[in-house]
Amino acid sequence: FTQDINDQKTYGKVSVPTLGLAGPGYGWVNGFLSTYATNASTVKLNTGHFIAEEAPEDTIKNLQQFFR
Repeated sequence: FTQDINDQKTYGKVSVPTLGLAGPGYGWVNGFLSTYATNASTVKLNTGHFIAEEAPEDTIKNLQQFFR
């Protein structure tokens, strides 16, 4: 992990549209994407850690909206 942390400091920001879907880790995901992507949005879903399994309809809806 130490090498990953050091490597990450040398990367530029992601410039393509980026979607984060998050449950309890929303704050972390949103903060990470806000820092490392120039065109990011994060959606908070009312789930635990297994977002797609716990909220399949919401997951599909958000993915369809993002990929339109």
